[in-house]
Parts: sequence; structure tokens; C-alpha cells
Amino acid sequence: MHKEIERKAWVRDWNQTLELLNRNFNFVKEYHKKDQYFLMEGYTRESKKKFRIRQDGNEYWVTYKFKSLLETLEVNDEIEFQISDVQSYQRMMEALGFKIFINKEKKGYRFQRDQWILELSHISDLGDFIEIECLLTDPSPEQIKEADIQILSLFDQLKISHSDIETRYYNQMLLANKEL
Repeated sequence: MHKEIERKAWVRDWNQTLELLNRNFNFVKEYHKKDQYFLMEGYTRESKKKFRIRQDGNEYWVTYKFKSLLETLEVNDEIEFQISDVQSYQRMMEALGFKIFINKEKKGYRFQRDQWILELSHISDLGDFIEIECLLTDPSPEQIKEADIQILSLFDQLKISHSDIETRYYNQMLLANKEL
């Protein structure tokens, strides 16, 4: 089974980070993603009874993540599939007891080098972030640790301070802002 190994960090200098990405990585695409997070009625936001519908251009994707933190490193399993009739899918999920609890909008640039995917993003109502991830198949704890070391090295190459690493999920930060 594939595991997504990921870290994200706040970006203090968008232009410098974008220049370093362009110089050292392969540009993949510009994106504009709109996410709706659904939660089963009667459950708290911390429960696992939630999923996401993402609009990425003209495509819609449903994602459920088995999220886990290994110390401060995200190690996730995902179930993800594309849907063609988003309105019908939303109506069905609402009929089953799911309600939208948060929206997220993400604009930015995707880069890649080898197995590494890097996204420089502006998250509406939050700010600027860099995400670095790779997919590993049935990784051992040693492989996960090695991936983390490489992620931290990539942050160094991009002049991203380790003190800017963010361990909260975006929806946690958005909800905290919403409650202020």
C-alpha cells in the first residue's frame, strides 16, 4: 500500500522560494484547487468520519485520508477517486448524513524532481506554504525516517527554516481562524 510522506512549512518569501523551485526542480503545472470537507452529522471535527471533494480545474476528486503523525511527520494512506457528477454525489452524501464543515481554496505551482512533489501554495485565509511529499510503497520505519531527512534537506535547499514547519492540518488552522 502507498503511503504519502509529507511536511509543509510557512513561506516567508514567496518570490525567493518560487525562484529556487524554478531553478532546481521541474515545473509541472499551475493549479487552483477548491476543497469542500464533509463531516458526518453528530461527529466532532476530530473524528475520522469526514472526506474531501476537490475541484482541480474541470475535474472533481473524492479523497478519504487515513491520517497519522509520526512525531511531527504526516504519514497518510489515501482512498481517492474521480467523480463526474459532483452535484449528485454531494446530494447523496448529504442524504447519508454528511454536511460541509469547511471550505479551502489553494492556488499555486507544482514542481517535481524524482519521486518528490513540491507545491508552493497560497491558502485563502491562511497564507503561503510549501508542501513536500513523496509516495512510498509499504515503507519500513527506516524508509520513512530517510524520507523525512530528505524532506528536511529539501527545505534547507529552498531556504525554508525548520522553525516554519507546520504540523497542524490546513482544516484545523482554517477552523481555528473561523472561530476567532
